[in-house]
Amino acid sequence: PVARRSILHMPHATAGLLLLTALACASAETVSVDAAGNAKAAESSAETCGAGDDQGKCGFDDGSGSYASVETGRGAGTDKVSTCGEWCAGAEANAPCAIDTTVMPCKGEYWCTTTCALWTVSILEAATPAARPLTCEQFIRTSAFPRGGEVCSDSCLLNEIKPSRYPAPTGLGFLCAPGTCDPAVQNRYNGTFKATELGLAVLECPCNWFGSDCSDDWVAVERVLRKERLGDFETTVFGVSEADWQRVMAEHRPGGVVRVQAPSPTAW
Repeated sequence: PVARRSILHMPHATAGLLLLTALACASAETVSVDAAGNAKAAESSAETCGAGDDQGKCGFDDGSGSYASVETGRGAGTDKVSTCGEWCAGAEANAPCAIDTTVMPCKGEYWCTTTCALWTVSILEAATPAARPLTCEQFIRTSAFPRGGEVCSDSCLLNEIKPSRYPAPTGLGFLCAPGTCDPAVQNRYNGTFKATELGLAVLECPCNWFGSDCSDDWVAVERVLRKERLGDFETTVFGVSEADWQRVMAEHRPGGVVRVQAPSPTAW
């Protein structure tokens, strides 16, 4: 599933109702809402990757160079470093290397460098007993590129997350599970052939970020009460239980962002 951004409004603190302003593509098939995904992600990663600082070390990398860091290896220069390979297994974690395009396609000088740590977790250890879950920080940065993934079909992506805007992780756009619109990194792949044979990656939870399938802090949407079209926007009123409403309100801040997400019909 692709996570979509919605804005939470509070005209009345009425138990059981969520009023969300979403793009017109919002679906009645919605099954869950993240109570405070953005806030939690910022809090959880603030110490490890400087969320919100002026270095741009967290979040989607737009290729401008502002997100470059020793942890991603991006921008190191393919002509200045060795090609990633088996040697990375014994190298320093942040040692930069050039992506071997015979193993993982990439595009652009900036995107075609990575680190030995990311090469190891994405390629060398993929589909092996040594495979480790990707951290939430790696997921937020879109820094890993699981060997079993393929560039998502254009039809899988909303306009705001197409490769022209978000080329991560390798300059070609987000990676999906083969033949699907499912992300190449998901917690539900743990212990399945998708990780052990295909080489997709397992996401470490908790990780409340767009595209994550970790269910921490999520509440179930029981019904769609009504919709109203307002130009290019659609106001949708969802019904949740009173207990879940209290959970949402406990975390809510004015102007906060929530996610609405539903399983894809093709979800593995």
